[in-house]
Amino acid sequence: MSKRVAEELCEGWTARTGIATVILRPVITLAEEQFARADPTRLDYGAFVHVDDVATAVAQALSAPVEGHVRLILTAAGDVDATRAREVLDWQPKHVVARRRRLRGLRAR
Repeated sequence: MSKRVAEELCEGWTARTGIATVILRPVITLAEEQFARADPTRLDYGAFVHVDDVATAVAQALSAPVEGHVRLILTAAGDVDATRAREVLDWQPKHVVARRRRLRGLRAR
């Protein structure tokens, strides 16, 4: 509940002041070792994101040319749509690409 209240406070701030606010909603955030072992079938909606990709999104959000109040989901995999984060921040999770390549390589064997 407190996350939702914080988002509503940001939205109200933007409405009153005209200052843009960006809310980032990362799904399950994993460090390198956890990310390498992540099994999407055991996670809610198969969704996860690498901590470095979240840090990149935060940095990009600080300088993104946004207007109004924006809520963005951050995910590298799964059945959760992060298209808006990609469009607004020009954000692309880098770690999922390497993981897909490793999986393709294993399947080819």
